[in-house]
Amino acid sequence: MIVLAATPNDSTVLGSEALNPFNGVLGVGSFDRDGLAGLDSNGDPNRSTYIDVVAPGQDVALQGADGKWNRQRIGSGTSYATPITAGNLALVMHKFPDASGNQILQLLLHNTDCGCPPRDLF
Repeated sequence: MIVLAATPNDSTVLGSEALNPFNGVLGVGSFDRDGLAGLDSNGDPNRSTYIDVVAPGQDVALQGADGKWNRQRIGSGTSYATPITAGNLALVMHKFPDASGNQILQLLLHNTDCGCPPRDLF
């Protein structure tokens, strides 16, 4: 089993309901179209120590706005990066059905590197 958790968008706060500190939970952060770390709710780079991987999560096109599903909007945050990560992991698990959850996570962590420019201490 693989458990993903969006890291808090405010890197200074980690509520008691957060799963990120627990073993076996992969913390997901976000980055923007330039490969820079997503900003937290204070406008600073999200430097949470619980970020294990990052995915696109800034300025993401979202379906549904103003209570109507036929409208779109733009959103940003780790909550949008996490399902992108989950979907990609699902594709890998489909390709390698005999791999354990731990093997899939190790594959992810050891074979991904965006080579992106850091934003401060990303």
